[in-house]
Amino acid sequence: MVGKLNFKHIETIHAVVLTGSVTGAATRLYVTQPAISNVLRDAEERLGCQLFERRGGRLLPTPLADRLFDEIERSFTG
Repeated sequence: MVGKLNFKHIETIHAVVLTGSVTGAATRLYVTQPAISNVLRDAEERLGCQLFERRGGRLLPTPLADRLFDEIERSFTG
């Protein structure tokens, strides 16, 4: 069963996609890097799938994360 994401999950996913890293997202959201990692882990557990591929210190969005980001962008700009 897929769990629900709250606003903290959504803003964290948005920040990670925009910046491409946990460090960048933490700076953008004025929180710690472990806080970003914990929120991402929780989001992935709730959704039951991986949102980002970890490669060389960067987080690359999976196709699901890209689709989710498009919806988040529409919501934020709408």
